[in-house]
Amino acid sequence: MLSLSCILLAVPLIMYQVSGASPAPSSITIKEPIFLQVCPFDVKTSVAPDRESISLTYTIPQAQKSFLVKDKLTCVVRVTFAFESLENSARVQEIEYQGNIASAGIRSVDTSLVWATPWGNYAPALFKPVMFSSSSSPQLTTNTTQAWDSSCGKDNPYKGASIVVHTVFNPNAVVFGTSATLEQKLKLNWLGHCLTVDYMGWVDIDGNLPTGW
Repeated sequence: MLSLSCILLAVPLIMYQVSGASPAPSSITIKEPIFLQVCPFDVKTSVAPDRESISLTYTIPQAQKSFLVKDKLTCVVRVTFAFESLENSARVQEIEYQGNIASAGIRSVDTSLVWATPWGNYAPALFKPVMFSSSSSPQLTTNTTQAWDSSCGKDNPYKGASIVVHTVFNPNAVVFGTSATLEQKLKLNWLGHCLTVDYMGWVDIDGNLPTGW
């Protein structure tokens, strides 16, 4: 018969083996069509093969000079996706941008994210602005505010999560060019559980108490 001390010593080994498993879901399905509240560009969505990120690809058409100088261009896109298993949640701490949009007259972008639920939204997460030059190398921006976790997959009628991506494209008053594309990759940090979901974090985009979506 094993002694009590032997049993206790065996427990950490078992826990270590379990924690080594990938917390990413076995599948992610984006619910189409994505919901565009406002956006002057064509937007497509895709999921990385490893399920560690969701990408939004913006196709920016050639714009007239006066249009770019006068106005910031805003896109508000809601992406709802289902995943397995449902006992999971995610947060976004980093966004990677890929694309040479400086040639299209875009100087920088500002991004904020909001996890949405049928009962209310979480407080927005704000990311550092990204500046664009003639280089098309990937650029990484990080969250500057509290990183809220998504709601638990099993708690939503769509069996997953829903995120609203608010992107402001700031014009370049000097350079005006042709069409371009920009990939906005939301890096998903999967937690593998729902233990840290804070339902008290629900507010609307203006920071008010939830009134429903």
